[in-house]
Amino acid sequence: MRKPLIILAVAALAQWAVPVEMLLGHREVLREGTAWKFRLAPVDPHDPFRGEYVRLDFDVEQLTLPGDSCLFTRDQRAYALLQEDAQGFARFSDLRTEAPAEGAFLNVRVNYCWLDEDSIGYRIAMPVDRYYLPEGEGPIAEQATNGWIPDLDNDSLPLPQAYALVRILDGEAALEEVYVDDLPLREWVRLQATSAGD
Repeated sequence: MRKPLIILAVAALAQWAVPVEMLLGHREVLREGTAWKFRLAPVDPHDPFRGEYVRLDFDVEQLTLPGDSCLFTRDQRAYALLQEDAQGFARFSDLRTEAPAEGAFLNVRVNYCWLDEDSIGYRIAMPVDRYYLPEGEGPIAEQATNGWIPDLDNDSLPLPQAYALVRILDGEAALEEVYVDDLPLREWVRLQATSAGD
């Protein structure tokens, strides 16, 4: 009778060990990782909110490198070398099959590649692609942004500029915050809600 209980207890502990390990690793990356700013695709106030999270589209997810053959297969893991551009935003400078001995890099997945005349294009999946909102703020965010730009066909109305602050440690990433027009997303949403109510 004791043996099944012991087996059950060990199984229950093992189920909790994996999520706890993941959480602790995520916290370590946030605490000790280097901060990198990644540009996001423009925020379309009519589409980004689905439920209680924002889907993030990064402009670095498409990379063009010189060459004449794809070096990665579909959904293959890769190491993207990181550099800062002139505006202080992260960009990928190369893809590798092995982690570099030095320099900043990010573990990514290559979705697919295509060949151009003298280059190879890669579509890359970032390890962070969602920004979760506290329960109840998803609908508030949707309501706050609906109608914020009355005419999306009017090119004279600029879309908000957005970026994600991502902490990276040994190739692992943790999303710290999403900024829209240099304001944390929640603050930006509150301002939109306030101005929509005026």
